[in-house]
Amino acid sequence: MPSTKAIELLYCCSDSQKDEELQQRLEKHLSLMKRQKVINTWHKGMTGAGEEWEKEITTRLNTADMILLLISSDLIYSDYHWEFLVQRAMKLHENRQARVIAILLCPYDNWKSEFGNIKILPHDNKPVSKWKNYDHAFESIARGIREEAKALTDPYFPLKKSFKIIGAGVKSLAQSILGNTSSTTYDLLSSRNGKQKFRRQGQVSLIPVIGIIFVLALFSQLRNLSTIHLSESKSRTNLKSKQTDISTGWIQLGVINKALQFFLWKT
Repeated sequence: MPSTKAIELLYCCSDSQKDEELQQRLEKHLSLMKRQKVINTWHKGMTGAGEEWEKEITTRLNTADMILLLISSDLIYSDYHWEFLVQRAMKLHENRQARVIAILLCPYDNWKSEFGNIKILPHDNKPVSKWKNYDHAFESIARGIREEAKALTDPYFPLKKSFKIIGAGVKSLAQSILGNTSSTTYDLLSSRNGKQKFRRQGQVSLIPVIGIIFVLALFSQLRNLSTIHLSESKSRTNLKSKQTDISTGWIQLGVINKALQFFLWKT
């Protein structure tokens, strides 16, 4: 799907007034994404006068990129919504023809048996009705939908997200190791025989630092891969050029690794 094309989003909501009011509040929280041309939304209430609403819903269902199932007791109770909308949407998701997301409006027993294999919002599978402030719940939902929209339009988004998580983990690990190393060095220097112990253990204390340097170098090289944007119109020559760049990065890592091994051997 081209990144310039707005995602067609379809609401599947019951006809109960309570559910429709929650759908309207969610629509307001998605309005910024609509203005930014990230998504186009449609629900049953948008059916034009004189149009056959069942036919229109069928068309929208078959052409939607993303389908939101607003899960409630009323939605599951309705034979029409369950048999036609929900089951059809799940089939489209299974066939990778649409991305289906379940929005938990209220608690419902054993809902995971039917929706356990799709993304659930709000965060932590906490139904909207359980939030003290509904706006916080819809903010969480909107954030999750924006993330899914990016995943649909940018094939490298999952990779970038993984690198971001790895980067945060590496940073935390580096700070922890450096903190422990500094504390150990201070204790050694302040002890009665600190100088003698420092001479014997100074080389050992460098190992975590060297490890950090290697991990950061690895992360730096991997992160470069996430910035590679390949379009379908690029030639094989460009693709080979990218592969050469990747190979060069791994060669550089090999050189760094050998240098570290030589340094440790010398020390």
